[in-house]
Amino acid sequence: MVRKKILLVEDDGIEAMDIKRTLESFDYEVPYVASSGGEAIKKALEIQPDLILMDIVLKGEINGIDAAHKIKELSIPLIYLTAHSEDSTVQKAKFTEPYGYIIKPYDSSELKYAIELALYKNKMEKRLKESEMRYRFIVEAANEGIWSMGADYNTTYVNQKMAEMLGYNAEEMLEKPVTSFMFEEDIPDHEEHIKSRLEGVSENYERRLKHKDGSEVFTLVAATVLKDINGNFNGSFGMFTDITHRKEMEKQLNDSTSQLFHIIDNSPILQFVIDKNHRVLYWNQAMASYSGISPEEIIGTDQHWKAFYNGKRPCLADLILDGDILPVEKWYSGKYKESEHLKGVYEVEDYFPSMGETGKWLHFTAAPIKDSEGKIIWVLETLEDITERKKAEYALRESEEKFRVLAENAPVSIVVYQDDKTVYVNDYAAKISGYSKEELYVMNFWDAFHPDDQELIKRRGKARLRGAEVSKKYEVRYITKSGELRYMVLSAGKIIYGGKPAVLVILVDITEHKIVENRLKKSEECLMMGMGMAKLVYWEYDIENDLFTFDDQFYSLYGTSTKQEG
Repeated sequence: MVRKKILLVEDDGIEAMDIKRTLESFDYEVPYVASSGGEAIKKALEIQPDLILMDIVLKGEINGIDAAHKIKELSIPLIYLTAHSEDSTVQKAKFTEPYGYIIKPYDSSELKYAIELALYKNKMEKRLKESEMRYRFIVEAANEGIWSMGADYNTTYVNQKMAEMLGYNAEEMLEKPVTSFMFEEDIPDHEEHIKSRLEGVSENYERRLKHKDGSEVFTLVAATVLKDINGNFNGSFGMFTDITHRKEMEKQLNDSTSQLFHIIDNSPILQFVIDKNHRVLYWNQAMASYSGISPEEIIGTDQHWKAFYNGKRPCLADLILDGDILPVEKWYSGKYKESEHLKGVYEVEDYFPSMGETGKWLHFTAAPIKDSEGKIIWVLETLEDITERKKAEYALRESEEKFRVLAENAPVSIVVYQDDKTVYVNDYAAKISGYSKEELYVMNFWDAFHPDDQELIKRRGKARLRGAEVSKKYEVRYITKSGELRYMVLSAGKIIYGGKPAVLVILVDITEHKIVENRLKKSEECLMMGMGMAKLVYWEYDIENDLFTFDDQFYSLYGTSTKQEG
C-alpha cells in the first residue's frame, strides 16, 4: 500500500525532527521539511503531498497563513500545528479553511486522529466534487430542459437547454415563480398537478409554457417530487421535452393531407398510395400515363399489381403494410435494402420482363405513413424507370471487361492512376517492375521512376487531368525493385475509370534498343577516331540527290577546307 505523503513546514530544526519521527511512526512519508513560507509553496507544487502540516511563524517574509492562502488553490488539506493560540491568529487562519488547528505542545494521538480525519474528509470532498461535476455535466449536456423548483415553486435551477427553450438565460429565470412562465388559463391545471406532487406523486403530462416573446412552447413533462432528509416535501424536479414542432405538425396534419395528395397527383414521379386494406387510395397522373391504367379503373381496388406483373402477387407497398420483413426477403431476395435515412422504408431495384417491348428496370421505394399513435395507415410507393441507366451500367461493365482482357494480354506495361495512386496495373507491368501488384497499389505512380524524371511526370500528369495540352509521348527512366535502370517510352491520356477522372499510361520498354543504339554510337565514334589517326578520308554519296559529302580530312589533302569550298 502506498504511504500518504505529508509536507512538514516547521522552522525549528529540532522540533521538525521530532514531528517528522512522530509522523513516520504513524506510517506516513515525510518527503520534505520546509522552513519558510516560500519554500513551502514551492515544495507543495513540486511534491503534491496528500496533506500539509503547517507552522504559522516561519523564517522569511511569508508566514504560514500567507503560504496557506496560496497553497489553497491546490486543494491539499492543511492542518496548522503552532504554539499561537491567540484569537486574532486563529481568526486569520480560519480564512484559509484548514482541516485542523493544533496547539503546541501537541498530543501525538490528537495529531494522528486529526490527520486521519483530515485525509478522510478530503477524500470524501473529492468524491462529492467529482459526483457533482458528473451530475452537472449530465444536466448541462442533456438534450431535455431540466427545471428544479423549491417548496414555494419558485425556480431554484434551470439548465441551459431549458432556458433556451423559453428564450431566456438561466440567471433570468432563477427565483421566479413557475407560473410567470405560463399562460394564465393554464394555471388552474398547474395547481392540480401541484396537489399530486404534494401527495408524493410523480407523473408525465403535457404542459404549454410561455416563451419570452409571448409565443407558445409545448412540452412533455416528467415531474418528480423532491423531499428533504426528513421526507418532507421540498419542491419538484422536472425534465421538459420540447414538442412544439410535433404539436404544430399535428395541427397541420388534417389540412396538409389534402395538399399532400394534390402534390402526389400532380407530381411527375410515378406514385401510388394504398390504404390499410391494401386498396389503392391514390394513383397519380404520372402512374396512370406510365402504366396505361387510369385512376378511375384502379382506385378502390387491390389490382395495383397489374401495372407490373402478369399474375397476382404482392407489391413492395403491400409487404411494408403488413410490417413483416420475411415476405420482402421472399419476393425480393438480394434486391432490397432498408433506407439509410428512414427506418421502415425499403428500396428495391428489379427487372420487369412483362413491361414494355423488352422489359423495364425500376427503382422503387415503399414508405409507411403512420398516424399519431405510430400505426401504419397508408403506404406510399414511388417508382423510377432506370432502364437507360442500367443499359449504360452494362455497357460500362462490358467496356471495362474488354479493357481488362486487352490490357492483361498486351505485351506492354499498362497502368491507370487516380489522385497520384496506382489503381490498375497489368501483369506485364508488374513483371517488368519487379514489384507485386499489391506493392504498386500503395505507391504513388511516379515513385518507381528515376528521381530526375519524377517532377516532369507529375507535372504533365496533373496538367493532363486539367485538360491542358501536354506531350502525349516521351522517354523516361524506370528503376525496378531490384535497382535495375530501364528506359521506357511513356504514352498517356486522360480517361474515366470507376466513374472518376484518371490517367491511362502505356510504357514501352526500349532498354534493349537503347543498349544497341549506345553501342552503335560508340562504334561510330571509334571508327571516326581510327580514321583520323590513320589520316584516312571519308565521304558519302547520296544516290537520290546525286550529292557527295566529304569529311575535313579529305579537304585538307587538297589544301582547302569545308568552309572555303562551301
